[in-house]
Amino acid sequence: MLGQESKWRFAWLFIIGFLFSSFPALAERAEINNLHQHMSLLFTGFLLAVFIGGVLLYFTTKGIRFLYYAGYLMMSLCWLNSRPDGFSFNDWAFSSSLSSVFFCAMLLFSLHFMPKLQKSGYTKRIKKVKRTLTVVCATWLLVSFFLPYQLASLGSLTLSLTLVIGFVCVGFIAYKQAISGAKSYISAWVFTFLFLVFYALNQFGLFGADYVFKAILIAMFGQTLLLAIALAFAYSEERFNALATQKEALIQAQHASEAQAKLIEVQIEQQEELEAMVQERTFELEVTLRELQEKNQELEEKSTLDPLTGIRNRRFFDKKLLAEYRRSRREQTCLTVIMLDIDHFKRVNDTYGHQAGDDVIRQVAKIAESLLKRPTDAICRYGGEEFALILPATEAEGGLQMAEDIRQQITEKDLHTCGGALSITISAGVASCIASGKKSEADLLKSADDALYQAKQTGRNKVVVSN
Repeated sequence: MLGQESKWRFAWLFIIGFLFSSFPALAERAEINNLHQHMSLLFTGFLLAVFIGGVLLYFTTKGIRFLYYAGYLMMSLCWLNSRPDGFSFNDWAFSSSLSSVFFCAMLLFSLHFMPKLQKSGYTKRIKKVKRTLTVVCATWLLVSFFLPYQLASLGSLTLSLTLVIGFVCVGFIAYKQAISGAKSYISAWVFTFLFLVFYALNQFGLFGADYVFKAILIAMFGQTLLLAIALAFAYSEERFNALATQKEALIQAQHASEAQAKLIEVQIEQQEELEAMVQERTFELEVTLRELQEKNQELEEKSTLDPLTGIRNRRFFDKKLLAEYRRSRREQTCLTVIMLDIDHFKRVNDTYGHQAGDDVIRQVAKIAESLLKRPTDAICRYGGEEFALILPATEAEGGLQMAEDIRQQITEKDLHTCGGALSITISAGVASCIASGKKSEADLLKSADDALYQAKQTGRNKVVVSN
């Protein structure tokens, strides 16, 4: 089957072939009526010029209405040349049949370049009527080819009057909707209506054939010109609307782009503000955490210090002893613990008062701390008048020497208190071991405490080393 484009090409080739085939007949009869021939030639040239313009506009603008209008003009030209009173054919019957066919084709084409109406209640009705009339015209086009000329002419006239009245009504609707070119469209079909009325009256023999032919040329000239003007106005308005729509779309796109740019700018500003706030809050949090850590360290430090003597307390001693005992087991080094106790401390308190007793405790702690030789060594107040020393990586002999040095320093010095100068002695117990899994740090501490108890029981003011 032929495609849509091939069908159009075939139709145009047939029409152009028909026009060229009429030229020899025109030349043969050129001497019959020079005025008649000159008018026909001039009008034919006018229609061809407008037809070519319509085709060119279609290829330029892709507006299908221009192509339908060009087809309408071509059918008009074919109808004019196929009439029995025309100048193209000598065969009356054949030319009469063709005349009806081309006239119906004119009506078909005229249905398809009406003004584009705005959407309203009329639009759907007009589309339905248009589809119905298209079917009627196509059917009549086939039927009229086989009917007698008079009957075909009368049917075509009736159909054309109906269509023209419809076109005028559509034109008035377009005028009410302020569509450009509506006035010219109405004028064209009113002009055509008047001609059809004249043509109908002519069927009763009221006018001569020469008047009819001249009326046809005048009516078709006026209609062609007015329809061309209407299409030109419609095209101008459509182009203006298209440009306006495009311009509005560009403006909207520009506004959208500007809005997007502003939005991006706002987002960037907000993001920068948020990042600055996060950085500020992070810095504040870091400072707070650092201060909190320092406070915690300070509290931890304070929690491990004895408030009376300023040396480490029992809490620190327990942690330190556990840590050093584990290191001794890990490194297999000797760990030494010394337990010190002030002799007859209750007598000091009872005789000189508790304040003097506190002074004694402070000075004993100070003397013992001053004799420590390594940062890893530690002295702690174990409780009351008792002190405990932890000496990592130290043999029993080293522990004994440290305990003797402390005992001698305290014994040889008079301790100045609020109750006067006092002579004080201490007793000490020393225990050493290399940590193992069989015993714990508590066992080591108990050994040192037992050695201290033995020193107390055997006369005080002495150092005993645990076995």
